[in-house]
Amino acid sequence: MQATVKINNQQICEVSLPIFEGPMDLLLYFIQRDKINVYDIPIAKITKEFLDYLQFLRENHLEVGAEFIQMAALLIKIKTKLLIPQVQRTIEKNPEEDPRRELTQKIIEYQKFKALAEELEKLIELNKNYIPLQHSDYLKKYLLPPEEIYSYSVSPYMLLKTFVRLIKNLEKREYRHPKILKPFNYSLPQLKEWLQKTLLPGKKYSFRSLLEYEPNKQFAIVLFLATLEMIQLRVIKLYFAEGAEDFYISLN
Repeated sequence: MQATVKINNQQICEVSLPIFEGPMDLLLYFIQRDKINVYDIPIAKITKEFLDYLQFLRENHLEVGAEFIQMAALLIKIKTKLLIPQVQRTIEKNPEEDPRRELTQKIIEYQKFKALAEELEKLIELNKNYIPLQHSDYLKKYLLPPEEIYSYSVSPYMLLKTFVRLIKNLEKREYRHPKILKPFNYSLPQLKEWLQKTLLPGKKYSFRSLLEYEPNKQFAIVLFLATLEMIQLRVIKLYFAEGAEDFYISLN
């Protein structure tokens, strides 16, 4: 992302800014850059840097998404609570009452989820000769979803972790029963259409059972991306429990 630096309305130079997927990505950047203990976030410092970043975007006429505004409001709220002596005393007696606790949990989950998304992206890269390259574009759109994903009862990290486990099981099967790979012929729209035709109303299907149609990781990756898109569009309903070895889907 390019931004123009001006002094007294005179253009001085253009600088390249890192692109953040959302406010959680920005917070994670601050934490990793300064090697901050995620369980003891200096909320005043982080809030100032977060607000400074938003101000910089505004001054350079760059769009500030609503999710960044919401996170700024949350940071200010947490900072304000921590200034109340009574809250400080409560935290000393019971650390679980720390106003930063929920934010910490979200950052940890986002960090794990992002790492797994990168692992899946590497899988696509390794199989780029068999999976159309345009499918990798869906990773940023659907594997690093909007901030409201964190209000869902399903943990995106745990869902992706389960999928990676299913992929590794397929790799073991392919290792035991090697076969010649042919170029992958399914597109994302085709697999979305296939899901709508295959799933019968009122019936739940395990994702593992759907993989039996074409048990290889190329098919699994694109089918997973198609499933994620249909979940986001509310076409498919997801049934999942943390720690499960599989997940289930049905038509909405």
